Amino acid sequence: LHLPHRVARLSTPARTDGPAAGVGKAPTARGSTVALLALAALPVLMLLALAALALQTSHTQHERRAELLTQNLAALLAQSLFAEIGKFDLALVSIAEVMRREGIDGQKRRADVEAYVYSQANQHPELEGIRVTDRNGITLIGNNRAGQPPLSMADREWFIHQRDDASGALFVSGPLQRKVDGVWAISLSRRYLDGQGAFAGAVSAAVPLTYLQKKMQSIDPGPDGIVALRDASSRLLARHPPTRNPEGNAVGNTVISSELQAQLLNQPAMGTLRSRTAADQLERIASYQTLPGLPLRVFVAQAADTYLADWRREARVVSLACAGFLLLYAAGLVALLRAQARTRRARQRVDLLARMFERVGESLVVTDGQYQIIEVNAAFERLTGYRAAEVLGRNARFLRGEGSAHLVQADIDAALQSTGRWTGEMWNRAKDGHEFPLLLTISIVRDDQGRTLNYILSSIDIRERKRAEVALQVSQNNLQDALRVANAGSYRIDLVTGLWTSAPTLDAIFGIDEHFVRDLAHWRALVLPEYHPGLREAFNQALTTTDHRIDTAYEVLRHSDGQRRWVHALGELIRDEQGRFTVMSGLVQDITDRKAIELELANHRLRLEALVEHRTQELSAARQLAEQASRAKSDFLANMSHEIRTPMNAILGLNYLLRRDECTPEQAQRLQRIDSAGQHLLAIINDILDLSKI
Repeated sequence: LHLPHRVARLSTPARTDGPAAGVGKAPTARGSTVALLALAALPVLMLLALAALALQTSHTQHERRAELLTQNLAALLAQSLFAEIGKFDLALVSIAEVMRREGIDGQKRRADVEAYVYSQANQHPELEGIRVTDRNGITLIGNNRAGQPPLSMADREWFIHQRDDASGALFVSGPLQRKVDGVWAISLSRRYLDGQGAFAGAVSAAVPLTYLQKKMQSIDPGPDGIVALRDASSRLLARHPPTRNPEGNAVGNTVISSELQAQLLNQPAMGTLRSRTAADQLERIASYQTLPGLPLRVFVAQAADTYLADWRREARVVSLACAGFLLLYAAGLVALLRAQARTRRARQRVDLLARMFERVGESLVVTDGQYQIIEVNAAFERLTGYRAAEVLGRNARFLRGEGSAHLVQADIDAALQSTGRWTGEMWNRAKDGHEFPLLLTISIVRDDQGRTLNYILSSIDIRERKRAEVALQVSQNNLQDALRVANAGSYRIDLVTGLWTSAPTLDAIFGIDEHFVRDLAHWRALVLPEYHPGLREAFNQALTTTDHRIDTAYEVLRHSDGQRRWVHALGELIRDEQGRFTVMSGLVQDITDRKAIELELANHRLRLEALVEHRTQELSAARQLAEQASRAKSDFLANMSHEIRTPMNAILGLNYLLRRDECTPEQAQRLQRIDSAGQHLLAIINDILDLSKI
């Protein structure tokens, strides 16, 4: 990398002077014709030999220069895209952590999580369709339409990968095309876990390929050059500029040369080769580099017509020079002018690299072979507060903070010499004295002989990630406190070896210490024998159910004091990559107090049932007595009404007969009163008789 002005301190490839030739004096006309021809042919042969050597050397240099240029451009583009994807990954990690810590139970929590997701989307407008799903692939936060059921992502490649891959790594999908508008994109996704460490869902976002292609347009490989981005399966994601062959521009195509296919198998990380591109059959020098930890490769290729254009002009110049000794000086002048033009074009290209160096988003520091700073970019000044003039010439190690004391420089140097790169976390000290963490990548720059010329230090501020890690630790501590309050403890059983580990709260429940042998035989020894069949049945049922979970209760004998304790055990069986059940993890809660309360409630219920039965019997006896009294009353009233009614009818009949006979008015009035009173009394007797019938 050879840069002018401020960036001129970077390594400069060795230069080779152009061919030199002198003009020999014509021999005098002495001797024979053969001697003249020989003397005349000698400088011509010398000139042709020097010209051929110069052209061969120049051809080699132009090819080497093109190799170095494509290698540097590929490395620069790979670092830039890696930084962009790393920025997006941090956003997904932060959302996944919020989901793991908060969940979306209740409207308030959902609103808080949605607000955080939308804030991340606003911070990264390049991302499209940030989506959060649950463990079944149902969209919780995303592009759900009002009044319609949530979208299911269960059949998507990225969800299936995150569901089945327990590593939790970032997953980058292949090229995907939206059905609505045909826009191509790649999907970035992360899984998140619930409070028990089980898979709870995934967070994904789409990066339009047009955005990546725009990032690639800052690289100029020259006419007929290629800047391309492909995935690990060599599927095309983006290309600049487009090729003449439409098939070669299609997203997802795998049209590459057989030479490139073979080299990718042998050198997947990075490499350089010369071959004809399969899309347009043009010969190019191509360099590629794989983004660290990602299934993405960048390709930068320069066409032979571009990097050999100057050489071909030189060949024409040398050919013209060989036509006659008199034109040698003129040809040399033309070659000098053209060399100046080449230098000017090379300087323009280097100026472009210098602008890219200044405008890249990550902090860059360039040092010599002894780590003396020779150049920094604007991002470094913003990150540390130092101006370039304040650090140039100083050793880069003065930026290290006390938090990096554990790093050994010899280990870093050994990694650089073996792989050419070292990446790790380091604490730097800013100008105002405060220390901050960053992710540092050191790359080594060597000359053609393999000697170390420069180091390039690329750093990313990871303070946000560190704060997320602290929040995660606090959340874990809170979880342990909650388990201690709930008198519960976690466990993890290796089903292959039969060994298990337990939390301190579970040790307290079982009454065991660190010397207790933690295998399945000793676990069974803690469980009362009458519960062994039930535990086996629960385990066998978990093997066949869809969720593979165990939920059961049993009694144990504490190892320390032999006390009987009731426990409630929850567990889940976990498969490995081959689908075998290898681990069971879960919680055990002491429910002895709850069981005692349940027993007391059962006894109280039995006493209440006995009391109700006794009261019912007393009420039944009282009802029988009341019914007997009612029947006696009814019999009495019926008998009495008959006994009274008979003489009353006689009185009324005799009174009727008397009224028919002649009598005085006074007697008639008295008989009328007797009849009225008798009828009234007879009506009362009839009513009493009717009442007794009821």
